[in-house]
Amino acid sequence: MYQVCLSISSQFEHWLPSLCELNEILKQCDGVYSCMQNQDRMYLRFSCPDACKLKVEKAIKEYLCEIYLTKVKKEYMQQNIKINLDIFDILLSILVSFDRESEKELLDRTLIVHDTMSIDGYFNFRLYEIRDRWLDICKLAKENALFLTDRETMFELLRFLMSTIKPKIEKIVVKQFNSIFEVYTLDDQLLIQLDNPEDLLLYFIETAPLEIRIVGDILPKQQRLILDSIFDDKLKA
Repeated sequence: MYQVCLSISSQFEHWLPSLCELNEILKQCDGVYSCMQNQDRMYLRFSCPDACKLKVEKAIKEYLCEIYLTKVKKEYMQQNIKINLDIFDILLSILVSFDRESEKELLDRTLIVHDTMSIDGYFNFRLYEIRDRWLDICKLAKENALFLTDRETMFELLRFLMSTIKPKIEKIVVKQFNSIFEVYTLDDQLLIQLDNPEDLLLYFIETAPLEIRIVGDILPKQQRLILDSIFDDKLKA
């Protein structure tokens, strides 16, 4: 029986994404998953037959990569970039998505799934190479903070950074019903519902669609300006 136990400090539990995909793979392999809280740590235990070891190990590795390259990276950059910008959240989200493919390749080479792993401890003591990369980006942002206060310069930078992000989806359509933004594929499959335009913009950044169609004049002026400035070549009537 192949077994892995991941643990994480309670203060970092918000790092954890959904386990749905990983749990589905476990079910396919006749494996099981359990969660236990012990004092100030959470323990995630995964077990499967030895014949499925490689498949489950790969899924756990992808789960860990998702943790490190999303919530952990964002938190790290928030702590190390101090710039007074009214669209700082937009800049931060783009920086988190920036260079993700290269970083995923790096983690794929360096991250090793052990039988017993501390998610936060592994980041603090083993993933120094990727932390150094992030620190370089933070230093660059701080050193150029004065230039970034110029709106046109900022938008030019954001457009460049967005052009380097690999799209997660090709084309989307955005509608609004009862003050809720709904994002669909072109064949009307609902992807997500969002409460406010700020979250909608962050979703655009996260997914980097190749084409965006907004149905109606549904965005407030400020968010529409940001959308036009960053995604102009992707907006379709």
